[in-house]
Amino acid sequence: MPETQELTKKSGEPWAIGIALVLVVFVISLVGFIIFASLQSRDLVEDRYYERGLEYDSRIDELERSQQDSTLAWKLDAGKRTLTFLFPGDLSPSAGFGGQVVLYRPSDASMDRSYTLEFDASGEQIVDLRDLQRGNWKAKISWTVNNEDYYQEAILFLP
Repeated sequence: MPETQELTKKSGEPWAIGIALVLVVFVISLVGFIIFASLQSRDLVEDRYYERGLEYDSRIDELERSQQDSTLAWKLDAGKRTLTFLFPGDLSPSAGFGGQVVLYRPSDASMDRSYTLEFDASGEQIVDLRDLQRGNWKAKISWTVNNEDYYQEAILFLP
């Protein structure tokens, strides 16, 4: 009887195709992640974060001083979207008083605002917050009275 040869198809090694597919998927995922990461915003908390870090000990002293002897009162009116500062009643404006308020937006540094504390004749200052977007803000309030520096931070939510 004549010998019949079976024709066999050799489709390749299945494990080699699996390894090749895993490597291709890995490379595509890696390239996709690199593109995604390069398109993200790289805002720092502060522009001069290194210098601010070096000043941290003095900031702690200012925080403790403001907790012990708070000389500045302030309140947020979320309905009117105003931040009101009240000048200390026992001090005169010539007592070496000066200050600054920085409204810091954690999600977008380009939205940060800075205001100088300048009180009117009645001893108050009203900061209009209507131009600020709703959401979380951090108020960084620093002031000086009689050559003593004070500092407070507060989280504000604007509806």
